[in-house]
Amino acid sequence: MNLLIGLVILLCLVCSELQAAEVASDLWTRLVWVALVTLTVPGLALFQTLVVSKRIRNTELLSQERESMLRRLSVCHSAVWLIASLAIIWAVRWQDVVRGNWGLDQWPVIDEAIILAPIIFSLVASWAIFYEIQQAIAGNSRRPSEAPKKRALAWQSWQSRMAYVSIRFRVYFLMILIPAAIAILAKDVAPWVESLNPQVRFSLYATIVLAMMAGFPFLLLLMWKTIRIENDSLKSELVKTCQLHRLHVHDILVWKTDGQIVNALVAGLIPRLRVIVMSDGLIKHFPRHELLAILRHEAGHVRLWHLPTRIGFTVLPLLALAIDERNAHGGIVHIDSMLEQFGLPRGSGLAFLMGLYAAYAVFGLSWLSHQMEFEADIYSCQQHGSDGPVRIDAKHVSDMSDALLRLAALNPEQIEKRSLLHPSIGSRMQMIRAIESHPQRAIAFGKSFLRRRRIIFIVLVSICAIAVLNLAK
Repeated sequence: MNLLIGLVILLCLVCSELQAAEVASDLWTRLVWVALVTLTVPGLALFQTLVVSKRIRNTELLSQERESMLRRLSVCHSAVWLIASLAIIWAVRWQDVVRGNWGLDQWPVIDEAIILAPIIFSLVASWAIFYEIQQAIAGNSRRPSEAPKKRALAWQSWQSRMAYVSIRFRVYFLMILIPAAIAILAKDVAPWVESLNPQVRFSLYATIVLAMMAGFPFLLLLMWKTIRIENDSLKSELVKTCQLHRLHVHDILVWKTDGQIVNALVAGLIPRLRVIVMSDGLIKHFPRHELLAILRHEAGHVRLWHLPTRIGFTVLPLLALAIDERNAHGGIVHIDSMLEQFGLPRGSGLAFLMGLYAAYAVFGLSWLSHQMEFEADIYSCQQHGSDGPVRIDAKHVSDMSDALLRLAALNPEQIEKRSLLHPSIGSRMQMIRAIESHPQRAIAFGKSFLRRRRIIFIVLVSICAIAVLNLAK
């Protein structure tokens, strides 16, 4: 879900920026269309919720049948949200109203926020509606005889619904919107920055980048409600594990989600400013040895440079596209001319390239993320801290297997299901069993993945270099 939302937000922002805004002569018609397209998404969510909730409450469904039904619901709704979001930008051209008619492009970040508002609202409203499905699954529906209690329980129900939506908004939107807002602000003030002398300009850019790298973990803590680990013994073992893996962190905290999320992450690129966050659901359900296995997995993401790799693979193609778009004789112009010969309108070249990037993000970055998860799992199963060669540790393998089994028990739908960012739990367990019986496979996997990762990175850097050289001509 994170990748899909990030991709939609990124596509909408980039497309609205690269298309010149025009004054809309049919202002009220476009406003009506924006409202209709926006409400289509929560409208579908309401229909799905009525059908699915009724079936869950009135039919004895097997766990597998229920998960399959919910998966189809999620895929259908995500597809409609994606199409509606792109329609607001490409078909309705909502950015023309915001920038052309209202002139809000003179205000930094404000125009982008209003352009994204209907896109964000449609999904957030859907989450508020889908809360009823979660209640139906939990068996918390009220009968008609309980109607007199409805008023007394209304406030409690409203709080629960808002907590459900708030967690998802902070996880799926704020994590994307805040870095995007910073990047947009940098773009908006770029003309003023360009007027400075090169030394001052370089110092300013370097300061901004360092501030973002240093401040992101603390910004994360402002977005999420976190507390310190109350169990001193557990905290001590987690700290020792970090030291063993040379994982320098500022603190280890518990993320309060009312048990809605079972996850852990390491935030931050600068070693002494990193923060480890474990959700309350993780602390509640997982015993100590499994928590340590999960921490080793997160340490693997850091030690194997997964975050910088992901950033590079995401940003480099967009950087090449942005550079080429500024070139009057760049590739987009040639693609436009070629597509015009097939009867497509002028400007289709940008849409074609953005479609290619969307495919790259879905398939390429998905492949990359899956390989990184496997690599982090292998790292968690290895023995570290000795001067000899790294070896597979039988106890670590057992601990990681136990953690995955417990995760599968809590999320049975993920046993065979893979997301855009994570492989299925079943495939991860299969990988661990394979390296347990054949430890040399861990080394072979690491070398193969590193070689392919380097090749792709060289290709992306070369594309950016070619775009820069063409611009300089």
